[in-house]
Amino acid sequence: MRLKKIWSPDLYRATRFHTETGEFCGFPASFGIGMAVVTYILSRIRKRWLSQPWWVFEAIRLVDSKLNNQDRVLELGSGYSTLWFCNRVEYICSIEESEAWKTWLEREMAARRQKIKGAVLLGNTKSFLERLRGGQWSVIVIDGSDRMSALDGVISLQRENLPRILIFDDTDKAEYRGVARLVQSLGLYSLFVFRGFKPQTLHACETTVAIRKDRL
Repeated sequence: MRLKKIWSPDLYRATRFHTETGEFCGFPASFGIGMAVVTYILSRIRKRWLSQPWWVFEAIRLVDSKLNNQDRVLELGSGYSTLWFCNRVEYICSIEESEAWKTWLEREMAARRQKIKGAVLLGNTKSFLERLRGGQWSVIVIDGSDRMSALDGVISLQRENLPRILIFDDTDKAEYRGVARLVQSLGLYSLFVFRGFKPQTLHACETTVAIRKDRL
């Protein structure tokens, strides 16, 4: 029965190895289910999620290889990615809509004796857009609510202010399937669409990463 459950369709996917667009995640990405299971079990044993972004594993590896300690990150939707960025960049500003989640994140930071290089702010997409226009950001993560409005704000920036790295999660969801086309229309980015498994997530997903061709 458990094996059947793995391959059985649900409301969104043909199997756990397909994204919401119906795309099979392919090989070797499908083997990522092993890491997803391991991280899921570890999180249950430790009674806390692991400090990794909830992006497809290959996306995490690519972004990690491109970051440097001078990067400034603007993030819509805080969480384990916020904790992950703290050890890798100069500064992060994370906008979070949930006061409870913001409080949890601050408590988690204190428990890990980890000082955040920046701020976790209570706000929404409007707050994100205000911060976007008011600073210089080399990395932007869009993973909260009203993501398309956030992306529209990024695309409207002057060319010199566009980020070096842009990360947009869950691009297999129906409401986000136009993301790749919009980013490609800028003619400035190399686009990487990763289909596969995320930490602690037992079905295939999609994370899109765009990297500026002129700032590799």
